Amino acid sequence: MNMQVRFPQQQASILRSVELDTPQQSPTLRCVNSGPKPLCKHCALRKICLAKSVDEDSLEALSTIKKHPKPMQKGQHFYRQDDALESVYILRSGAVKTYYIDDRGEEHITGICLPGELFGSDGIGRGRHRYSAIALDTSAICEFPYKSLEQSFQSHPDIQRRVMEMLCSEIYDRQEPLLSLRKIPAEERLATFLTDISSRLKLRGLSPTEFSLPMSRRDIARYLGVAEETMSRLFTRFQNWKLLAATGRSVSISDLPALQDMSMTRSKTSDL
Repeated sequence: MNMQVRFPQQQASILRSVELDTPQQSPTLRCVNSGPKPLCKHCALRKICLAKSVDEDSLEALSTIKKHPKPMQKGQHFYRQDDALESVYILRSGAVKTYYIDDRGEEHITGICLPGELFGSDGIGRGRHRYSAIALDTSAICEFPYKSLEQSFQSHPDIQRRVMEMLCSEIYDRQEPLLSLRKIPAEERLATFLTDISSRLKLRGLSPTEFSLPMSRRDIARYLGVAEETMSRLFTRFQNWKLLAATGRSVSISDLPALQDMSMTRSKTSDL
């Protein structure tokens, strides 16, 4: 089954974003002022990123600390496994994959970062990164040199609190579910992955049912611990069941409640 999926231009990909002159015009994913150093208080991602729930003085401190390096292109690394920790990052636009290479040279994907989310914190404990971080498409960031960020904690405890909230979210919302995925059937793994992407996009004001996947099906197969051929069969099966339509990375979910019923996320919610 090969259905053509068409999207409005604005919703066609989570890997693209629009930069506008006024906050009121921006429904999407990145800082809206186009100056050389966008201010946190004018950022469309403020409600979900490091700047969430901090006071005006702390917003000014974050704007002073952060850097905006040149965007990374697809395939470029922000840092590599075992590099020294220098900064932590908030993704402004694009998508980032984190992974590590084991002793046998095999790649293990540990996470996908979407706009507004933190990455680089894997280096905080021992001062070196446990994982590598690579851009899946053109990706812009807010870079926070960790020493400067840490120094701000004493005078701005709300920044420290927000960093801790984001670290806990990374562990419990992104890392812990990955450990459980390997214990459930393949169909449930894919349903969980799709509903997770859906809910994260909805949080950003984007369509939860029509989107472009942040990575290739090959990478999704690696992430979920299934063979690439199995992943292809699963997408075909989901289409035959009228759960979704998919062409390449483009996905249109036609029965989100049914996907949620299949997913580990729904089971976890039911236990609360």
